[in-house]
Amino acid sequence: MRRVTPLLAACALSAAAGAATLGLLEAAVRVLAPQNLQPPSVSRYGILYAKPSYTTTRHRSPRFDVEYRTNRHGFRGGDYDFPKPAGVKRVLLLGDSFTWGWGVADGKTYGDLLEARLGSGGRGVQVVNLGLVGMGLSIQEYLYRRLGTLFTPDAVVVAFISNDLDYDFFQRKEDSQTSAQDVVERVEAGRSLVRRVPAYAWLCQHSHLFALLRLRVSALVLDAGREHLDAAHKVKGDVERRARQQKEGVKTFDALIDHVCGRGASVVVLDIDDYLSRFTEVAAHLRARAQAAPRCLRLARVETDGQDVFGPEDPHWNESGHAKAAAAAARELGSLLR
Repeated sequence: MRRVTPLLAACALSAAAGAATLGLLEAAVRVLAPQNLQPPSVSRYGILYAKPSYTTTRHRSPRFDVEYRTNRHGFRGGDYDFPKPAGVKRVLLLGDSFTWGWGVADGKTYGDLLEARLGSGGRGVQVVNLGLVGMGLSIQEYLYRRLGTLFTPDAVVVAFISNDLDYDFFQRKEDSQTSAQDVVERVEAGRSLVRRVPAYAWLCQHSHLFALLRLRVSALVLDAGREHLDAAHKVKGDVERRARQQKEGVKTFDALIDHVCGRGASVVVLDIDDYLSRFTEVAAHLRARAQAAPRCLRLARVETDGQDVFGPEDPHWNESGHAKAAAAAARELGSLLR
C-alpha cells in the first residue's frame, strides 16, 4: 500500500501539471489568437456535415456570436423532406461557407431571405440550402447528385467563390488519372482523428485551443489532398495547377448543368464580386451556354463591398451581404419559376 501511494501521488501531480499547461495554452490562444468556435461535425460519403438537428449550436468569433439549429439533414434552413409537396416550387442552393451562412443567425442567411422574397404573395416556394463549409465546386456537384436530386428542385443556384476550385477532391469518374476515393480516404482519416478526441462536441463549442487544432489539422489534410491530386495529374507549379482547375471547372459545371436541365429545371450561377473573371475559360464557357439556352442557365453578378462583410480578416458576408445575394438570385429566379 505504501508503494501505491507515491505512484498515485505522482500520477495526480502529472495530471494536474498537464491540466495547468492546457489551461495556460487555452488562455494564451484566447488572448493572442481567438478562434472561430464552429459546431461539431459528422462525416458522410467523405464530406463533413454539421450534426443534424443539433440544438442551440453556437458559432463564435471576435466578429460575431450567433446561435442556430441545423435541420434533419445536417444543413441550415427549412426542415424540408422529400418528395416535394404538390403545388410547391423548390430552389436548391449549392455553395460553401458563404451559402451555409457563416456567422449569420437563422433567418438572415441568403437562403432564408431568398425564400421570403420568392414566397411573398402567397406563392409556395421552398428554398433548400445545401451549403457546406469548405466544399469545392466538384463536391457541390457530387452532393447535388447524391442528395440534391431527391428534393426534385425546379432551380439550382450555385454561389461561386474563387476558392471553390482550389480543393476539389471529387473529380469526374472518367478521369482515370485521379484516384478520388484515395484522396477522400486520406482527408477523412486526418479529420477523424480530431473527432475521436474525448468531449469533442463540448470542446468544439468552448475551447479556442481545440478550435486552433481543428483548423491546423484541416489545413494539413487539405494541402495533402491537393498535393496528391497534383501528383496524379503530374501538375508542377501554380500555372499548371490553374490550367487543371480551369479544365475541371468546365467539366464540373457542365455535368451539373446537363443533369439539372435534363430534368427540366434551371441553373443560376451567382458570380460573387466577379470571381469568375479569374477563371477566363470557365467564365467564357458559362457565358456561351447561358446565351445559347437562357432557360437552362442564367448568370447573375453579386457586387459587395466592405460594408457587406465581417472585415478584411474575415471576408464572409454579414447580413447586408446575404441580402444582396438574395436580391440577385431572386431577380433571375422570378421568371424561371413562373
